[in-house]
Amino acid sequence: MWFHMVLFVGLENSGNSEVELGSLANAQTWSSGALTPGNYMITELVPLGWDLTNIIILNDSANSAHIDLSAGTVFISLSVGENINIVYQNTQQLSQVASFSVVKVVCSVDSLVRFVFVSSAVGGSFSLAGGEVWSSGFLVPGRYVLTEVLQPGWVVVDVIVAGSSDCFVDVVTGTVVVDLQAGDHVTVVYQNV
Repeated sequence: MWFHMVLFVGLENSGNSEVELGSLANAQTWSSGALTPGNYMITELVPLGWDLTNIIILNDSANSAHIDLSAGTVFISLSVGENINIVYQNTQQLSQVASFSVVKVVCSVDSLVRFVFVSSAVGGSFSLAGGEVWSSGFLVPGRYVLTEVLQPGWVVVDVIVAGSSDCFVDVVTGTVVVDLQAGDHVTVVYQNV
């Protein structure tokens, strides 16, 4: 299970209809700064591929908060000097994401050589020695390109793709193009001599 904190928050004071938007990634925090006492509404707009699974209210000494989980909204009534913390907990829908792994196989005694790969996935490039594995982590479904940078004295002799029928392999250039669908996990095995 993957958790994500507040992604988009709207802060609205019912007295002056002021709206403020923020965007947060996992475990980041956002502060409204000093507010005048009054009634506020805080709403999370849950992005595609995520479910809002919980809202936790901390430091609500007056018990003024009301949670509408289905709407992703919290209603609070702030008193003078009060500081309320709200935690939005989201779970990524694993059926909405995809991933791929790269396995390096070297048919040689000299397995200490590191082979460089360039990927259009997050992280861009990485290197592997014989027997090592790299994983893309969770990705948005789509087309991803992976290329092994050719090393002097080494030849890519085979590229095996498992888990996808929607791919293109060019062994000569060491390039693989994979169209990942939601729920896919593709394994790409590069073999060099």
